[in-house]
Amino acid sequence: MKNTKNYLFLSIAVIISLAITSCGKYEDGPGFSLLSKTARMTNKWELKSVDGETIPAGDLVLDLKKDGSMSINEDGYIIDGSWEFSSDKEDLRLSIFGDEVDLKIRRLTNKELWLENELEDNELSKFEAQ
Repeated sequence: MKNTKNYLFLSIAVIISLAITSCGKYEDGPGFSLLSKTARMTNKWELKSVDGETIPAGDLVLDLKKDGSMSINEDGYIIDGSWEFSSDKEDLRLSIFGDEVDLKIRRLTNKELWLENELEDNELSKFEAQ
């Protein structure tokens, strides 16, 4: 009886660890989150750096809303558009003035968003939630 309980416990532990490690979709994490991708994505994101170069505070703010609308505030100039996930939620698609750009999501937490622009030599932009 004791061996059966040990095997059952071990089996459950293996299944849970496989489930948790398989949840990580993005290259730089997180491996697991209780919040949905949409809940993590909908936020006001302030650009902090591009390819390691620090951006002045408040220079660019990306506001992604739950209804799929968005706005970009760049030094007081506001551009409206829309956003959605693409490529099985691995990319963020921004639509502005009828043009679309897909950005690869490298990290998505409720406080950090890292986006890679493959059209701009894999330029990496790091945002923080406001």
